[in-house]
Amino acid sequence: MQTRLLIYPLAICAVFIAWSRILFEADHLGYFVDEVLDNTYAIYNFFTIGNYSSPRFPEPFDSRITSGIWTTWPAGLVWVFHGNLLTQRPLLALWNFAQLWLLIVLFLRLYKFSLVKATAYSALVWLLILRIPYWHGFLMNLGELPGILLLGFSLYCIRMNRPFLAFLIIGITVWCCKFIYILVLPFWLFAYLYSKNYLNFNGIRKSFLLLFAFMVPLFIWQLIAALRFDLNTALNWYPKMLAFLIHGPSGLDPNSSKVTGLVSRLAHLEWSHYGILEKTKFLILLVGPIFIYFILQKLTLKLQITKTENAFSLAVILSIFFYMIWWFLIHPDMYARHIQPALYLGLGFYLFWGFRVFKPGFVIFLFM
Repeated sequence: MQTRLLIYPLAICAVFIAWSRILFEADHLGYFVDEVLDNTYAIYNFFTIGNYSSPRFPEPFDSRITSGIWTTWPAGLVWVFHGNLLTQRPLLALWNFAQLWLLIVLFLRLYKFSLVKATAYSALVWLLILRIPYWHGFLMNLGELPGILLLGFSLYCIRMNRPFLAFLIIGITVWCCKFIYILVLPFWLFAYLYSKNYLNFNGIRKSFLLLFAFMVPLFIWQLIAALRFDLNTALNWYPKMLAFLIHGPSGLDPNSSKVTGLVSRLAHLEWSHYGILEKTKFLILLVGPIFIYFILQKLTLKLQITKTENAFSLAVILSIFFYMIWWFLIHPDMYARHIQPALYLGLGFYLFWGFRVFKPGFVIFLFM
């Protein structure tokens, strides 16, 4: 009863605090080159002339524009109707909140939560997201937050035994939202095959079907490019994407100059600009879930952890771990926004297991 009485005033406060902060940042943030000259310009071009390109990346359907149409379409609508950044940024926040609200409602309805109560929880989680390092990235038309929300929908589809739809959504995440989420694909695929006892010959056939679903959004995007220009434009996307992946900001180019050695990287790259509080947030969200996962292994029987929950928890942990390896040891700049997929995965891990373990007092757990 105390939790029920507490959640609604907390949710109202969360809505007020979150949207006050969003509107303040939308007005005060300076423009970001990726925001204006790449992502927003690309979607405006797509809506007006049918070409996803920008002044910095002018090739037809340029693969170097790293936030896709799922992320950027609200910004395109704003500028088609002669808007501005102060209109675009709150609309992007509203688009992301709508996805978060729907995701939380879908999951909590499985546990017989009312729509009103699930909506209250979504307001609390929304406020938590605004405490993630570089949280304002979604205001600047970047795809990390909408990408993780799509991954959440893929997990819901797994829960509802709709694997084809789940991997179709993962395809939208990677090809139409943020390519950086490609890293989770092998772990999601293995987790599904393991949880359904498909680690056999039948699993090979199932894998091909799921990978085909994953590729469908890219095939549709390439079909649009071919119809707008020609087949060569669509086919050239692949080698250009590979070249950008290697020679772009990934740090994979062996000839690129970058700071080496973990100590030197922490001392000279973007990490060094953060205060103790922000660094603590990084470590809690990146390292904390790994320790909690091993604790959960000792409590499998007591908590009645299912095979699917265990498999996808491991998939999340492995994804976080490899993002960490890449960001701490390879990424040329250690930009905070490029580790956000792991930060969001960590937050999602805390939220899910917080709900599973502290269900009656989950609202208290959110603000521990």
